[in-house]
Amino acid sequence: MLPSSPIPFEQFMAQALHDPERGYYARRISSVGQRGDFTTAPMLSATPAKAIAAWVQRAMRETGCRHLIEIGPGQGVLAAGVLQNLPWHLRWRTQLHLVETSAPLAKHQRELLGNRAIWHREMKEVLAACDGNAVIFSNELVDAFPVRRFQKTPAGWQEIAVHFDEGGRAHESLFPSGDLPDSSGFPGSIPSARGSKSMNPIRNI
Repeated sequence: MLPSSPIPFEQFMAQALHDPERGYYARRISSVGQRGDFTTAPMLSATPAKAIAAWVQRAMRETGCRHLIEIGPGQGVLAAGVLQNLPWHLRWRTQLHLVETSAPLAKHQRELLGNRAIWHREMKEVLAACDGNAVIFSNELVDAFPVRRFQKTPAGWQEIAVHFDEGGRAHESLFPSGDLPDSSGFPGSIPSARGSKSMNPIRNI
């Protein structure tokens, strides 16, 4: 059911991406890769996995940590590549954790990784499981965060909202906002965006 009054763009984006029933990542994403909805660098080349594995090896050697976390692992290709490029003695003692909220993507990850990983839905859950001591990596994570959008007008900065007409078509509108981001001092020719606090897992680290 569409909202009867305008909602902030941040809320509209959060629902479009993460709503449990209709959200893109929750229900509608089919796959990631050259034949999927989109692709990422680790699916096109082994270089990112090799580079991250080299960094992970050094970080674990320096810290003695044995927990490895990927946030938003997509199809699981990067996590699998990182494990594959670790020395066997380090791979054997490393526990991989994946933070994933998308059921379709988690299914792909399980098919690829089997029992080599433990799955979590929230950062606070995985950090508790690791006792707060882990090496963490991610790829193209922040592009899935809902953002607030603002526009400079003669009356000052206004926040962008979304409303729906009787035909169900979405339109943008403006409303005053008393909570402006630091970027409000930037030039007003380009609408500015600010990442959501509520949907940002990094804030829980």
